[in-house]
Amino acid sequence: MMKAKFPKAIFGFCWLFLLVFWAVSYADYHYADHDGSNEYPYTSWETAADSIQKAIDAAESGDTVYVGAGVWDDAPYELWEGIALIGMGVDSTILRKEGRVTYIRPYNNALIQGFYFYNPTPIDTSSAIHPDYRDTVIIIKYNEFKNLSVSILGVFTGQIVNNIFIDNTVAISCWIDPCSLIVKNNTFVGNTEGCIVANDGQWFVTNNLFHHNPRASVRLLTLNNHHLGIDTAYVANNLFYANYQEDNWYRDEYCAVTLGTYYENNTFVGLPGIERYVAIGIYYDDTTRITRNCVITDFLSAFYMDGQGITQNLYYNDLWNNIWDNIFGYGNLNLVEGNIHADPMFIDSSNYHLQIFSPLIDAGDPEIQDVDGSRSDIGCYGGPLGESYTYIDLPPRTPDSLDGYVEEDSIILNWRYNTEADFNIYYVFRDTIQGFEPLPINLIAYPETSLYVDIDFDREHNYYYRIAAIDNQDNVSDYSDELAIVFTYVDGFFGDNLPRVTKISNNYPNPFNIQTTISYYLANVGYQPAMVQLYIYNLKGQLVRKLVDESKHPGKHTAIWDGTDDSGNAVSSGIYFTRLTVAGLEFAKPRKIMLIK
Repeated sequence: MMKAKFPKAIFGFCWLFLLVFWAVSYADYHYADHDGSNEYPYTSWETAADSIQKAIDAAESGDTVYVGAGVWDDAPYELWEGIALIGMGVDSTILRKEGRVTYIRPYNNALIQGFYFYNPTPIDTSSAIHPDYRDTVIIIKYNEFKNLSVSILGVFTGQIVNNIFIDNTVAISCWIDPCSLIVKNNTFVGNTEGCIVANDGQWFVTNNLFHHNPRASVRLLTLNNHHLGIDTAYVANNLFYANYQEDNWYRDEYCAVTLGTYYENNTFVGLPGIERYVAIGIYYDDTTRITRNCVITDFLSAFYMDGQGITQNLYYNDLWNNIWDNIFGYGNLNLVEGNIHADPMFIDSSNYHLQIFSPLIDAGDPEIQDVDGSRSDIGCYGGPLGESYTYIDLPPRTPDSLDGYVEEDSIILNWRYNTEADFNIYYVFRDTIQGFEPLPINLIAYPETSLYVDIDFDREHNYYYRIAAIDNQDNVSDYSDELAIVFTYVDGFFGDNLPRVTKISNNYPNPFNIQTTISYYLANVGYQPAMVQLYIYNLKGQLVRKLVDESKHPGKHTAIWDGTDDSGNAVSSGIYFTRLTVAGLEFAKPRKIMLIK
């Protein structure tokens, strides 16, 4: 009788199971705690070591060392091969050390989890985690790093997952040799010289949050591996917003900088208002790369290309509200297919999920699916690494920038237009009582645009206006701020719509190259003239030019600046500020002006 053969695959699986079972069964646990009795080999909380290094030294490969709550200031630590070092969480286990220090030097196959790293006086190359050897595989997760020179330095292989990096000089740096790292689900805030700085290798940067970092958030300079024919950096499903830089507007104000990179389903949001003038979305220096299913909005320019040979291939992206359109510099922007220019309709300025009528829903690459199996959305929550969530229907954005003036027999109102895909019309409310409540009885018009001309009025009354926006589902926005149109009778004539507040308006154009017009308003104080000075200052607070120095009546006034100082010499490109004083007092908030040559 023939013997039954035992399948080799099953035999191999069983042998592997036995090895794993043996390793787990014989793995030891060691403890460090301020309240332990310090009894070797520290295998319980009661007998825990009084220092972290003692507990590590008692462990062998495959063991786990648990560190109790409290502040530990006995770094540095050597974390031997194959040992897991686990704290009680970022709110409990604090590793604190001053000056030039490396907290942990891990060896191969180490795990570091659950610590709060903090250095009150970081110096030069002080770091939280820095292995001695470059061929180590390290897993770093569920930690918080704050106020360090470099949080993680020279970890070339492994995973950096679910960590928080706050107010460091650099969060992650692998600048010397090629790396192979997964960087996922981390939060980066306030890191002054970069969140991820790397020179080469294969990177997977996914599902991270980058905001308020005053430097390039991701700098993956992976050109050296590009000749291998591989995507050396994959940047997907990350959210970048409000990252900025002020001292070098044209190069360092990008959100992400890469070479040989594939971007997919990221959301890049610049800064609001004047701050947009010092922000670039993505900077590229060489080679061809692909950007797909991304949102790039509210920047000076979506891309800065630093070289004639650059080609940026765009597939199914939304490029919206970027001042200089989409490209600045030298290169070729190749809008391959599916790209749109539309309001993304985010929930709000701090929540970048999409509203139900967003034009970005199911507008991504049809070859890419969302997690629910539908066609991919554009943005960081779409695609296979995104998330499934319920789209909600919100009212339109509140109309803002409401302004008005009297011209002959008309009161002309204008405001910022609503750009939502489901926007329908506006309601215009008017009353002769200041602080009125918008009601059907004072609803006077239903314009479809952000311009309304009121001809039914008399100069014996003052008028007050408020605006609301309505969408196709009859959702009504909040009401705008109230605008007053005041008729003042002085010395035999009316001063039409004299301002009630002294202010400097935005200059136009901004940025400018040849000249810009600065508008300012002087409040009505009995229609009496006053001495007015309008100054231009540089970023150092030095006076550059006095544009106005004369008596002015209340009302709207303008001044033109041609980019020269008081001596007639042309000033350099950069950011400048206006300052307005009336009768020696400063009433108006300074405004930024950007000069570009």
